[in-house]
Amino acid sequence: ELCDQVAIVRRGKLVANKPLREIVSSAPKHVRFTTLVDNPAEFIKGMPGVSQLKIDGQHASFTFKGNIDKLTKTMARKPLENLTITDTDLEEIFRKYYEGEHA
Repeated sequence: ELCDQVAIVRRGKLVANKPLREIVSSAPKHVRFTTLVDNPAEFIKGMPGVSQLKIDGQHASFTFKGNIDKLTKTMARKPLENLTITDTDLEEIFRKYYEGEHA
């Protein structure tokens, strides 16, 4: 781990002062999966917290902010070939504080 606490200053104002673990855990997750059937969008249809959905054949990727347990249980009802869930990297998290939703 790099550090325990992170302070982010934007335009001379403190916009975040939190434990690094909290900042990483509150960021959206990146989800990639491959299905054994066509139309991977059906796997996550209506699932709250899904954004930036991209589909390429039987492969899909999206960002997810929400209950990972519910997501994986919902997806487990379908025939999956592969599933990867990763944290947002620190560079992307910090960039969000300077552009987009926190700007």
